[in-house]
Amino acid sequence: MAVYYIGADVHSNDTELAVEHNGTIVQRHSVATTVRAIREVLDRLDGGKHLAMEEGPLAGWLYRNLVDHVDTLVVCDPRRNKWIASEGDKDDRISATKLAGLLRGNYLRAVHHSRDEQMVRLKRWVRLYEDRVREATRTINSLRSRVWRACGGAGPAGSAGSRGMVRLPGLCGFGRAVAATVYRL
Repeated sequence: MAVYYIGADVHSNDTELAVEHNGTIVQRHSVATTVRAIREVLDRLDGGKHLAMEEGPLAGWLYRNLVDHVDTLVVCDPRRNKWIASEGDKDDRISATKLAGLLRGNYLRAVHHSRDEQMVRLKRWVRLYEDRVREATRTINSLRSRVWRACGGAGPAGSAGSRGMVRLPGLCGFGRAVAATVYRL
């Protein structure tokens, strides 16, 4: 039974597929990024099929729709792949070829994806929560910095009299109360 290692370089409009068998590329396909088009290529291959693609905006959707049509599907970390396969030229065909070779050599680190749509929704909510926490932290830090400078404290640029610092002497009593409140947040 033949074993095929398929590298997929996925973009919003098209996907480049490189099919490797026994260490050589036997087929190349440039298809539309639709489940149907990619499935047609996979269905034409007889034997074991192992597919690899890099993590990206379409990876979860493709994972849920293609995982049942291959023996293994690896969605991998593109930052780690960059270190392994960064030499030489880069285009979509070359990227797909390198992914197939890295998959054959078992050099890819998988990123977890779930088949369960509820887990996908939960992941989106967690990502939204993390974004909001980061945004709130940035806002609080910015407010703390402005109050500190308004009260004549030493800011990131140095002492209170240095360039870029604002001194509002009449506001210092009020500013200290605001600063105390902001630092408690």
